Parts: sequence; structure tokens; C-alpha cells
Amino acid sequence: MTDSEHIPGIQPLRDAVGLIGPESPWPLQVERRLGVPLFFAHRGSSMNPTLHESDLLEIVPYGDRVAKMGDVIAVAPPGGDYLVVHRVVRVTSEGVCTRGDNNAREDSWCLGSERVVGRVVAAWRGRRRRRILGGRAGRLWGCGGRGRRVLGRVVLGLLHPIYHGLARSGIVRRLAPASLKPRVVLFGTGERARLRLLLGRRIVGEYVPRWRKWHFWRPFRLLVDEADLPRALPQALDSEGGL
Repeated sequence: MTDSEHIPGIQPLRDAVGLIGPESPWPLQVERRLGVPLFFAHRGSSMNPTLHESDLLEIVPYGDRVAKMGDVIAVAPPGGDYLVVHRVVRVTSEGVCTRGDNNAREDSWCLGSERVVGRVVAAWRGRRRRRILGGRAGRLWGCGGRGRRVLGRVVLGLLHPIYHGLARSGIVRRLAPASLKPRVVLFGTGERARLRLLLGRRIVGEYVPRWRKWHFWRPFRLLVDEADLPRALPQALDSEGGL
């Protein structure tokens, strides 16, 4: 990630899928000066493949301008003290209606300009700044992403038995070099503590307590033996300490 000390206004991340948000101040009290970007860390999969887990989002307030269909925007939904980053799919008399690029349905709200914090213009991954398309180009990108997801589901359905057969066999895991061995890391403390798998600096899996099982990002299940992974938060690990 880009060095946080060199970027002003970074806010801590809320631990919720598809959401970004500051602990303080409350989203609608964020200072929104035209031309002055805000920076938030992103978590969740609702905007895949446009945005990914741990991307650092560069958000520019609209000022007197209005959001356009296709823009990726940060909004404060009603009744919440968090921000949601989704794409504008409709503009109505009630406001802007949004949906995540990875979601099948629109969000349950249409929001006025007072709840729009700004447009996501770029996402930082490491030291690389990637422009996020808006407007007509953004609409085309969002539609293309949905088409890719449908095709991907078909392909994954065909490859599913092969993929899980390879994972059970362990052949890929045994042949993989040590540099491709994910490590277990404890993120957060207290009620927010989470066990995750890291490969380098990339999150490739997470233990889900309510399911009592690990969830892996494809194709990284091939690199681990789930039976060897912990299923409880170890007392001996500090925050962001590794096994």
C-alpha cells in the first residue's frame, strides 16, 4: 500500500463486507472541498473486479457538480455511520441509485446529493495508481464486468470438480515453492479479531466463525491444507502477528 504517512486524511477501515468508512468523523461531516481528495481504505467484494480488498481509494468531492451514470461514488446510506462505494446505475428525481459491480441487485436506496461524499477517481495498490472510469466509460466497464462474471460462473462450474479434486490431492501444495506458502495472520483485536491467510501482502483466505470453516479466494485453496489451519483465535498471537 502507498505509505500512509505521505497521504493525508486516511481513515481507519470498518470491518464490514462492501463498506468503507471512518470511525471519526461521521461520513456526512467529512470536509468535502472541491478538488481536495479524501483517502479511504477499501474492504469487501461488492465492487470486484473494479476494486479489490485493501485498495486505497482516492475520492474527489463533486462540489456543485452532479454524479453521472457510470460514476463510482462514496455515499452515506440512511441510518448508517459508514460509507458505501458503489456505481451509479440510475439518476432519478429522488437522487442517485447505485449497485456494486459484483452485485446482482441495486441498492435499496436512491440518495440525494447531500449524502454523496464524492467520486472515486483512482485506486492505489502498492505504489501503483489506477484510474477508475466514470460516466459512459464507467457504464461500459460495469456492464462488461457483469458479462465477465456470468462467463466466469459458467467456466468455474465446468472446472469445479477438477479444482476441488486437485485441492484434495495436495499435489499442487507439495510441488509449490516455499515462496507460495500462505501464512496465517491475526488482524485486529477483541471482537474485531480475524484470522486471515496472506500470500505476500495479499489476502487469499479468511476463517469465517459463523460457518466454522475457512473461505479461500480461488485458486489459493490449491496451496493450503485446511486441516492444518487453526479454527480459533490463538491467545498467543498479537494483532497482525503471524503463525
